[in-house]
This record gives sequence, structure tokens and C-alpha cells, in this order.
Amino acid sequence: MLKIGMVTSCYRPVINGVVRMVEHYTKHLRQAGHQVTIFTFGPAADSDDESIIRMAGVPLGNTGYYYRPNFSKAALDKLNQMDVVHCHHLFLGPEMLAGKIRPPVVYTNHTSYHLYSQLYLPIPIPFMRNAIGNRMIRRAWPKNTAKCAKVIAPSHNIKDVMKQFGVSAPIEVIYNGIELDKFAPNGTIHPKQNKLTAVYLGRLSPEKNVLPLIDGLIQVCQRLPQAKFKLVGHGPQFAECQAKIHASSCADQIELAGWIPAEDVPAILASADFQITMSTSEVHPLAVIEGMAAGLPAVVLQEEAMQECVGDAAIVAADLDAWVDGVCQMAESAELQKTFGEKALLRAKTYSIDQTIKETLDLYQRVIHDQPLP
Repeated sequence: MLKIGMVTSCYRPVINGVVRMVEHYTKHLRQAGHQVTIFTFGPAADSDDESIIRMAGVPLGNTGYYYRPNFSKAALDKLNQMDVVHCHHLFLGPEMLAGKIRPPVVYTNHTSYHLYSQLYLPIPIPFMRNAIGNRMIRRAWPKNTAKCAKVIAPSHNIKDVMKQFGVSAPIEVIYNGIELDKFAPNGTIHPKQNKLTAVYLGRLSPEKNVLPLIDGLIQVCQRLPQAKFKLVGHGPQFAECQAKIHASSCADQIELAGWIPAEDVPAILASADFQITMSTSEVHPLAVIEGMAAGLPAVVLQEEAMQECVGDAAIVAADLDAWVDGVCQMAESAELQKTFGEKALLRAKTYSIDQTIKETLDLYQRVIHDQPLP
């Protein structure tokens, strides 16, 4: 049995891809007989138990993230009792722990930091924001990971990007995984929703390109008046998305569903003919993988990480106009849906959480062997 520390800058009640991956890791590592302790920041949640250690911090707006300059003594004492520590954010994790605690530190890079910095730095002039963002990440990525025993990249694309930004720590690719059987179209999932043309799952935020996505859907709806779309998720651009839809003539064709319970996602996926996204900032998107596991083909924008994820199970469009054409083609062709859907099911098998856990445990054992505890 291994004692594993999972370090994440945010946790429940925050819901995002990183939190979901930490939950997947934790559940399946425990099922394999290992002891997992989660270290995070902010006030205690109602769902917390003794395996979750939270450290007080300063809230960063309403993001669900908290800042503190160091780890608490109680957390450090507990971390030093672990066999391996696995960090899931570039900040408030590997830079504070790697080389400073007894166990080896592994870091998984879930985020395209080079793209996020260009979107979210509070600098009004785009070219300055991009230049400063790139400079910051070019410094932070190598510095914060320098003493990690291993860096896990959830895709080959993000591995290449990290190397381009100067990361010198050893990097291994381990794909994000999901519980495939929860989404499999095997007759046990009974859709509760009306039949959908396509569904989007994800945050309503700039990095997901959701405003152009709605512009595209409005064009599709004008061409296909019977088409029905559901956007599942919430985020800082929810109100803008809502206003854009209501100002169009397609408000009865595009539904903003907001957040929904995770247990309802399989039924919504089973209601749709295919899935859609215009995100170009992904590392290895869980929501898209879930759609593929449900047998849904996708229509996506051309971008290396997304293409690596979907493979040949999607229509890949070069720009907005081509994306609109692709959505219309997929919506109007049951044969396309069937062909790409079969490819999606096959592709999804690559992303089983069982395989992710197997490869991660192997990596843990190797770094523990290479860096024995004093």
C-alpha cells in the first residue's frame, strides 16, 4: 500500500476538469488499496472528511481559488508522511514542495498556462498582454517544475509545449482517463431530455471560445430551423451567452442549461446526435472524452491538443465558417453520425481511467525507487 498525497489548488465545491481528475485518481487509487490524502486551500466544505486537509488562504475573487504564501506546518508534517506527493497545479504546489519535503514530488500539467495567461492577465493591450504572459510562463514553467521527480503531460502536445517553454524536468505522457462504463451506449442509459441535435459540455468562459461558438450556432439554426442545441455548464460569460442567444431569432433552438449534476450527464449525452466545441485551449478535455465514450462524434476547431484527443472521431474545422458547415453536415447526415460515432467509441477506449491509474502507479513506484526516503 502506498501513501499518496494529492495537492490541488482548488477542490470541491469547485467543479472543473482538474477537480474531477483528482476525484478520479483518488477513487480508483483507493479501490486499488492505496491511502490517499488530499491537500488543498480554503474553508472546509460540508463533504470533507479526515482525508482532506485544507489550509486557510485569501480568496482570489469568486474563482474558488485561494492564495497563501506557504503550506501550514500541519500540512507539511502530513506531507512528509507520504510515500509520494502528486501536485495538480503549477502554482501553490510543486514550487513549494519539490526538493523541500521528504517524498518525491510528481506534477501533472492539466492547463495550457501559456494560453490562459494571454486571456486573463489584466492588461488591456493585446500584444503586450501576450508578450508579458509568455514571458511569465516561460519563467514559471521551468522554475516551478525544476525539482519534480517527474512531470506528467496528459497529451503529447502539451509535452512539446512545455519543452518549448524550457521545462527540463523529465516528462512522461499519461492520458487523462474516465469511467467509460458510465457513458457507454449499452441500453442502460435512458435519456430524460428531448432529442438534441448536439450538446456542448464545459465552462462558459473565454478560454473555451464560447461566444464565437454561439455565433456559429446562430448561423446553424438559421440554416436548420429544426436543430436543437444544449450548452451545459456555467462560468463568467454565462450572462453574455444568454444575452447573445436572446437577441437572436434562435432562442427556442439554443438552451443554456447551466451546471447539472454529474449523474445527469450520461442521459444528456445519450439524448444528442453529436457534440460540439470551439475550444482551442485544451490539454486533454474530459468532457469531450465523455462524449466519445457515449458514442458521440464531435465537430471541433483545428488545434493540436484537441485533434490529438479526438483523432478521426470528429469533423475538424479550420475556422468559424468551416465549423458551421461541419455542424450542418453532421446534423443532416445520419450516416456521418454513425461512421464518426463508431470511431468515437473506439477512440474512447484509449482513455480508460483503469489505464491511467495503472500507468500512474508504475510511475509512482519508479520515482519512489529512484528517490528513496531518508
